[in-house]
Amino acid sequence: MFGDNIGFGNAGIVCVFSLIVVFFVLIIISYLIDFVAALLKKDKKAESGTGKGKSAAVEPVSKNGIITQDTEDNQRLAAIITAAAVAFTGVSSNNLVVKKITRLPASDSAWGQMARQEYISK
Repeated sequence: MFGDNIGFGNAGIVCVFSLIVVFFVLIIISYLIDFVAALLKKDKKAESGTGKGKSAAVEPVSKNGIITQDTEDNQRLAAIITAAAVAFTGVSSNNLVVKKITRLPASDSAWGQMARQEYISK
């Protein structure tokens, strides 16, 4: 049977050939992933370009010397956070007053942040 008596030279050739094949397959997979990512980005750009965009520029509003952006997105985010707090605590929304929402600094690693972002986007 073939391979019963294989020498070190032939084993080295098989090993090097296998490494080269694996390397090229990994390169092909990498290019395929880049190609699919480019297609998905192109589709997202096309969707955002045809959708209804905001034409008015948003100016920062100064309150007590602190510049904030009072946009519809921030108001919606505050409403979502308030609704989550109401659902979590179980109290009526009439009894809950949100005075300030602050973003905490990222204490997770980059891996943890990406995992959370992928989980949320699903």
